[in-house]
Amino acid sequence: MSSTYSTNLAIELMGAGEQAGNWGSTTNTNLGTLIEQAISGVVTQAMADADQTITIPSGATGVARNMFIECTGALTAARNLIVPTNKKLYFISNATTGGFAITVKVSGQTGVSVPAAAKIVLVMNSAGTDIVVATNYMAALTLGTPLAVAQGGTGSTTASTGTGGVVLAVSPTLTGTPLAPTAAPGTNTTQIATTAFVTASTGTLGTMSTQNANNVAITGGTITGLSSPLPLASGGTGGTTSTGSGAIVLASSATLASPTLNSPTLNSPTFGGTPGSSLIFKMSAGGVSASGSTSVDFTSMPSWINIITVTFRNISTVSNDNILVQLGTSSGVTTSGYVSTSIDFDGSGAVTTSSTSGFVFKVNPGSNIINGTMIIAYTGSNAWVNNHTASINTNIMSVGGGTIALGGTLDRVRITTVSGTDAFDAGTLNVLYQ
Repeated sequence: MSSTYSTNLAIELMGAGEQAGNWGSTTNTNLGTLIEQAISGVVTQAMADADQTITIPSGATGVARNMFIECTGALTAARNLIVPTNKKLYFISNATTGGFAITVKVSGQTGVSVPAAAKIVLVMNSAGTDIVVATNYMAALTLGTPLAVAQGGTGSTTASTGTGGVVLAVSPTLTGTPLAPTAAPGTNTTQIATTAFVTASTGTLGTMSTQNANNVAITGGTITGLSSPLPLASGGTGGTTSTGSGAIVLASSATLASPTLNSPTLNSPTFGGTPGSSLIFKMSAGGVSASGSTSVDFTSMPSWINIITVTFRNISTVSNDNILVQLGTSSGVTTSGYVSTSIDFDGSGAVTTSSTSGFVFKVNPGSNIINGTMIIAYTGSNAWVNNHTASINTNIMSVGGGTIALGGTLDRVRITTVSGTDAFDAGTLNVLYQ
């Protein structure tokens, strides 16, 4: 009968009549090496900055059979120590450098993470499927040094600071009715001021004219008879009449809630939230010269836009390529997914073109000067539709429309050509939005 091996420690079990003349050697290996490893073996396992697999070979020495395994080496990331499913205890020490944890586990399982510099007792679970912590209860605990606050302790060896319980040193939150000694009136230190100290120091408030204190709190009532208007620096308006109708309007950086403005002049205002639809903004005060560029980008557009108008004034390209208007998000310009058609009409008929790369603008072959607009409107869920109308030279019209669903919130518009390489050689572009 051939030898077999024990289930958990893989000790050789010699068959009857086997290993004549070698029985002593096998027994010595079992008792003096393998069982000794399992009971008191201490071994070092180099992690080599990678996951490591350790085993319990049948009838032979193996790292995983040892009771205490110290993991060493420099780590640049968390690593795994893969163990076999044999049921046994493991004393694990994470003695690696670099500050990373080592997870002791069965391959494909979750195991237990052992932080850097930590030592822990682990065991294979009863099902023989993964590693778990061996203990979860301590009847008593005596520490050589106080348990730190970061570990749930007080960091102190004395019973309390103050009276009635342990008070931690930094920014404690006190509940109930905590007591403190009352300082004498006139005390000016960082000592805690009790309600008794405040009452004794302030006394009973008199009239406004008799107060000799800063920051007097007034609740209720009405203040009248000021000799001059309360200035802006003190929370007033500095004036005795209103500017505009219906409310006081301050001169600088005012926040207006549903105001009625009568022919106001606004100098570089900043609008928060979503301005009314009647307000129209220009990306560029005088437009952007397109000459010499293969594309012109308008970026950093606000998220609340509902209507965009692209203007073309005396635009032409070197090779008379068709024009594309492309929309984009913070991830970049969208160059696919458009449904777009454009038609130009002249005395001899109509020519149609379409594109999935942008809102296409049909340009009749030949030397062309383009003047017109493209209006792009928001329909919801990041979807946009467009239409355009323009004159080409003096005898051609270009019209068209299309749609695109963006992958996020629009924040940019690009004007380019279908080829992407045909440069503009004249004209001005601009973007208006509302």
